[in-house]
Amino acid sequence: MIRISLICSEKNEVIADGEVVDSETIRVKTPNYESFGALPVEVKVSISGEGWTVNKVKFTYFANTSARNCIAYGPGLLQSGGVYGVEMPFLIQSIDTQVGYEGHS
Repeated sequence: MIRISLICSEKNEVIADGEVVDSETIRVKTPNYESFGALPVEVKVSISGEGWTVNKVKFTYFANTSARNCIAYGPGLLQSGGVYGVEMPFLIQSIDTQVGYEGHS
């Protein structure tokens, strides 16, 4: 059993179920954090009901995204289609519309 905690403060915590992919990867569907707002959070992991990890990873929820600020890539986007029953993953990377960066048009 893998549990993922996304927390900004004592009152702003969401816990989600995760799954082990391999010895270095845990997969989790990012839970809805809308009621708390677009905030940076700390991500911790609990395995088999043990305590939360001491080490944490930072993650930031965005207030707004725009298609022109996003990129998607991976085999799941290939026009050749796929094979029924075979996972065809893809990734979406986005940036908050309120955050600008150099070189972006």
